[in-house]
Amino acid sequence: MRFALFNTQANVLCPAAKLWNTGHGANMMREAVSLMGGYGITEDCPGYLGQKWMDAQLEATYEGPEAVQRRQLSVTMTNELFLAQYREWIVELDEISKRRPGMGAGVLAKAMEMWILSCEHLQKTKDAQGAKLYQSARHGVTFPLADALCWLLAARFLILDVLELEEKGASNPTIAEALPGLVAFYADLSHVQAARAAGEVGRICAELVFGYLSHDCAADDPENDIAAKGDLAPFARLRVQIDRCLSGARLAKDRAADALTRVMIPEALDYPV
Repeated sequence: MRFALFNTQANVLCPAAKLWNTGHGANMMREAVSLMGGYGITEDCPGYLGQKWMDAQLEATYEGPEAVQRRQLSVTMTNELFLAQYREWIVELDEISKRRPGMGAGVLAKAMEMWILSCEHLQKTKDAQGAKLYQSARHGVTFPLADALCWLLAARFLILDVLELEEKGASNPTIAEALPGLVAFYADLSHVQAARAAGEVGRICAELVFGYLSHDCAADDPENDIAAKGDLAPFARLRVQIDRCLSGARLAKDRAADALTRVMIPEALDYPV
């Protein structure tokens, strides 16, 4: 039983980590270089940032092309055993939200609900021409849904990492003194990331759920609004709830930005040549 559970998780988390880090991670490294490198000069960037950014460009080759990871995810992320664990993660995030508000766990739980609702809808729905939506050859559906899942998983594990830091950081003498401020900073970052993930998932899922309806189904008459009734009513309600749960995300971003202006970068080298 334990092997089946862990194997199911690994079949999703391994390609998701490769896809997320080679894609989004490389973009973040590029932004870091543009922030620190000035007018194209990277030699004096702290932490050998220029070399790390160049290495990031090759990770997609080392870890396998991103399309391959999306293809694998499109098969493994619909496994019923994984989806059962996924639903437990939603409950876990709801509990974290009650215990530790301000970390983004609440909005992330709603976004995870939207993803699984969309996934189930797309698997049983056909497009306006009667063709099945979720199928292996239809990458326009499966690949964006895989990308959305990566946003959710990355935000969830950041929240869990912050909780781990808060619980066990005091035992590390290097960070024990500054632990309260460090936890507050990363809690704000997790809130920002959860809000961003919720926004991306909402956009992707809305395009997939509504984008394959025929144009005459999208009536302008509110009384005939397909989003307000039938199978799509829960989806529409979740969209509204996610928007409301975004409260405080920009305040958290302001606090994190202010904290970054006070960071001192050590001179110690951390990237061997």
